[in-house]
Amino acid sequence: MKEIPWFSVQSINKVEDYERFRHCKAYLRSKSDECKDERQLLLACGYSIRSLNKFRIHRKEWNDLERRIPLEYLSAIGVDLETLNFALELDCEEFDKAAAIPFYPRVAGFRIMSAIYSQLELPENTSEAEAIEILKEFSRGKGFHSFIPVRDLKTIFVEPSGSVHIRYYRPALEITKTYVEASSNGSTVGKSYIG
Repeated sequence: MKEIPWFSVQSINKVEDYERFRHCKAYLRSKSDECKDERQLLLACGYSIRSLNKFRIHRKEWNDLERRIPLEYLSAIGVDLETLNFALELDCEEFDKAAAIPFYPRVAGFRIMSAIYSQLELPENTSEAEAIEILKEFSRGKGFHSFIPVRDLKTIFVEPSGSVHIRYYRPALEITKTYVEASSNGSTVGKSYIG
């Protein structure tokens, strides 16, 4: 699916020095870099030689936890799932620290109608609590659903009724018999897509 930028919120708030899955990604990249025989890795993952470019794109997405990772790939590069779970614990500790940092959002978004969003600039040095109050007043007055997106950390939703809901994007990995998949990071909130 392709994003429609004219109908999407373009600016996103972010907590400095926080990277979601920092330790997991570093572990995956280091194990992937150790694997020098790309052809053998390609075949071990069930790709044909003609699919080299596709495999390279998928490999980057796997290492960045942006795509469901087949266990064949993890096995082929020598990933130990216990070590990956330990890296995940470290990432969760970083998440907890980042979530506790006082936050001063610069931008909020609101839904004009289904799949059409716009953004609202907040006054400089507005605290999170003040931003929520601004959005409550805005949402009640205009009847819009609004939100404060914080990259990879959380989204604060404010309903037209004034109720507030917070969705956190704590790092988590779903490990099944065939793949490993990272939990949602909230990157689709306030975005419109076609296709």
